[in-house]
Amino acid sequence: MNLTSISVDQIKLAFQEALIGEIYPAIKAIAFNYEHKKLTTRIYLDRELSDVDYNNISAIVTEVIAQFSHVNFNSVKEECIYSDEPLSSLNESIRTLVYARKE
Repeated sequence: MNLTSISVDQIKLAFQEALIGEIYPAIKAIAFNYEHKKLTTRIYLDRELSDVDYNNISAIVTEVIAQFSHVNFNSVKEECIYSDEPLSSLNESIRTLVYARKE
């Protein structure tokens, strides 16, 4: 096994572990995309964004990437998006959903 490579499934499990105790009512969904050592994480909220939201997603992503200290990520991007649309209406360009609340 190549020690510098990780799979989408490994990242998904790392996110699910990092999210324990971190989900709060305003979060609609959390998704990520991982390609070519580039990790993009997107959190959807049902209200206007605050600094707390950005800090929370940053802490979650930091915990995820810490689990892969053997990998040099080319880029790590974090996005917080406000949406009052139902989850089914979101145009999800990020591929892997790690959390979605029931609506």
